[in-house]
Amino acid sequence: MPNPELEDRDKYGGTALMRYAGAGDLAEVERLLGAGAQIDAVNEHGHTPLIYAASKGRIEVSKLLIERGAQVDAKDRQGCTAFFHAASRGHLRVLLLLARAGADINLPNANDVTPLMEAAAQGHLRIVKSLVRLGAYLNARAATGETALHFAGKENHLEIADFLLDTLKRRSVDPEGNSVGNLEDARGNQ
Repeated sequence: MPNPELEDRDKYGGTALMRYAGAGDLAEVERLLGAGAQIDAVNEHGHTPLIYAASKGRIEVSKLLIERGAQVDAKDRQGCTAFFHAASRGHLRVLLLLARAGADINLPNANDVTPLMEAAAQGHLRIVKSLVRLGAYLNARAATGETALHFAGKENHLEIADFLLDTLKRRSVDPEGNSVGNLEDARGNQ
């Protein structure tokens, strides 16, 4: 006999598991999983319970969902993963948990925006630094042709722009692939 609690959906197609995951209610998430809730169910936006938990910074619920087999790189309708949402909202502990669980830290959304670009645009310096340490691609380009450095500069996040620029200098290339010497020349000609 079907369990209405597991089958019922809200007007956006959300399940009870999604609601409790987003609320961080570990006991209810455990109970629902034990009752057979679909761990990777999606609503009309393509959000999964793990995306709900990660986007709200719910570390314990995220950990449980991962341990129970949630797909860490499932994408929503915008092409964003739980990792992308954690980066966008500045949830460092969840981001690191997802990275340890094998999430692709460079997986772009539907507009080719990477988690690093999104974190830079949102002004999350700690996230940006962590992503760089984890090996995020500094020179990846969004569909607009912009890099993380462009996103930081466009949003006036100068500390992030300086960090990215210093990192690029240490790696001897600028966002356009020029040598550091050419970058210095370009600054002088502005």
